[in-house]
Amino acid sequence: MKPSHDEILQAIEIARKAGENSFNFISGNSIGACIIASDGKMFGGCIVENDISGLGVCAERSAIFHAVVEGYYTFKAIVVANHEMIFPCGACLQNLTLFSLITDEPIYVISATFDGNYEIHELSELLPKGYKTNHNLDAIKSFKKHST
Repeated sequence: MKPSHDEILQAIEIARKAGENSFNFISGNSIGACIIASDGKMFGGCIVENDISGLGVCAERSAIFHAVVEGYYTFKAIVVANHEMIFPCGACLQNLTLFSLITDEPIYVISATFDGNYEIHELSELLPKGYKTNHNLDAIKSFKKHST
């Protein structure tokens, strides 16, 4: 289900606050994210950089991992926010694609500025040829019943 305008604005605020905590000593980008679970619960995340390539975590995956730690696996949307409008990287989009397999429902990707402007797209629009595994699909789908 597509998030409401009010949910999106609330998620942008959570992403903005999370972005303030970015560990961004390389890029200086204060990127925040907020994943919205299927039931509307929201989880923030921020960019965590590392000077060893590949060890950092994007804000979007940070938000997803935050939700998983709390027992949430089904999502309706993710907001990525910065001072200027940006979109998730391919790795984050692919990570979301795996979670989309749990319910086969669309996940919406919202690119936003901290001041509340936003664009909304379906994940499949931004990553139309994303890899969708058939391996362990029953095990992946079993997380639908586990979602809090």
